[in-house]
Amino acid sequence: MRKIEIIIPKDKIAETTETLKKLFYEYSIIEGQTEALLIIVTEAGQSENVIDDLKQIGVSTAYGHINILPVLGLIPHTFKKTGQKSKIKALSFEELYQIIEPQTHSNLLYVIFGIISAIVAALGLMYDYIAVIIGAMVISPLLGPIIGTSFGTITNDRKMMQRSLFTEFIGIIIAVCIGLMLGFSEVGVEIPESSVMGAFADPTPADFALAIASGLAAALCIVSGLATYLVGIAVATSILPPAADMGLLLTMGQPDLALGSLIILLINLLCINFVCTITFFVTGVKSPVHSKRMEKIAVRTFRKHLLIVFFAILLLVLAIILAVI
Repeated sequence: MRKIEIIIPKDKIAETTETLKKLFYEYSIIEGQTEALLIIVTEAGQSENVIDDLKQIGVSTAYGHINILPVLGLIPHTFKKTGQKSKIKALSFEELYQIIEPQTHSNLLYVIFGIISAIVAALGLMYDYIAVIIGAMVISPLLGPIIGTSFGTITNDRKMMQRSLFTEFIGIIIAVCIGLMLGFSEVGVEIPESSVMGAFADPTPADFALAIASGLAAALCIVSGLATYLVGIAVATSILPPAADMGLLLTMGQPDLALGSLIILLINLLCINFVCTITFFVTGVKSPVHSKRMEKIAVRTFRKHLLIVFFAILLLVLAIILAVI
């Protein structure tokens, strides 16, 4: 549930309340000397509709502002089942933006966690410890920029998309460099067939399945407001080990296997971003637009970005098929 606080000038009370009554929103009002506070409690999936309706009459765009707060409980519980078919209830654009945007920056904390997770992953790969590799996924910060790239694509937020891509790139470069540094201690060591390092260097259809499942789970958790740390592990599994593995294999004189790790890394990155973007689109995530013309431009831009990613995946699949043949 969400509590939507609407703070408006007193001379706008009549106009705002009349609109709320026409739309059958139940509200409470507290009037001050110069401003008034209107409170609407709604289900999380309906907050986007309420905000859009308020913006159409100028709230938060021409006057006043809106606060969106989570409601942990309501006594007595007044919401009743409507009998409608169950569907995914997506958070509003504003809520999603506040969740995703802080995770797209390549700040000092991101770099520190990137280094730590890469060291743990590389050590797990070197000594064939699955539990250690899983531990690296828990602390990996890669989910944020990956989700940010998809969110920036679907909402036509070029700054967020570029910043997220740069942050993704920084995280991957950190993992590869850590693999190179630690790999020098294992120069000349032969990799056994059962080694985890070899497993992350052999592209298979399972890599596509893992990437698609990880991207879908991550996007659904984000849009519905569920905890994302568990799916963050799945996303990190697709990205972090192949990147660290590539650095390790290069120092061990295994360029063919390193190329396999690079292919897996690219497969996972493209598939996760593509699936996240599609999931955001299907669940109705979009940037608020104020005209039909801007809406058409946003749709065209989104389609262009999606086609680029789709053809990149297609070319990668064809390259893998040709390499196998």
